[in-house]
Amino acid sequence: MKLPCRILRDGFLVLSVLAVSPMSSSAACECGKERWSVKTGTDQDAGQVNLTTVHPTTIQAMRAWNAPDDLPGNARAAAEEKQVWAVDATLVRFKAEKDCDYHVVLSDEAARTLAVKVVAAHCVGVGSPFASQISTVRSTFEKSVSTSGSGWKIVNRPVRVTGVGFFDRLHGQTDMAANGIELPR
Repeated sequence: MKLPCRILRDGFLVLSVLAVSPMSSSAACECGKERWSVKTGTDQDAGQVNLTTVHPTTIQAMRAWNAPDDLPGNARAAAEEKQVWAVDATLVRFKAEKDCDYHVVLSDEAARTLAVKVVAAHCVGVGSPFASQISTVRSTFEKSVSTSGSGWKIVNRPVRVTGVGFFDRLHGQTDMAANGIELPR
């Protein structure tokens, strides 16, 4: 849900999350595998994603979506995975992960959280309609926050995040919605 990230006059940092570039410390990461083609837009249904309309939503609304019973590895499992969504929230914290993503935690005014994944461009396969945006988003994200060091980085900054819905398999991720919904890109 990406487009370039920029500071707006109203104080919001816009993180359009459809694309990203390599991690600053890419030597220590290995690209992910779990539903990776869906996350990065190289799945069989990527062409069905409506990139022309951005749907405003909230963290509360996204957390209430029904998780699909089945999460296929190379296909989109729900209508939410075929739409671009925009959420205004607070970027609370983030950290670099072993799969080259930045795991970004957003929060709303009621402390409900949502995970956003900022993917590394070198982890996006050939043919992804999100590739150039992923590269732009990653580069912009890394220029907008301090990514040096390891562990969680505290940010606490208002943001508008735009991205394609993605239901991840739950495996103990920090601050994930119970339905597994995230906004990668």
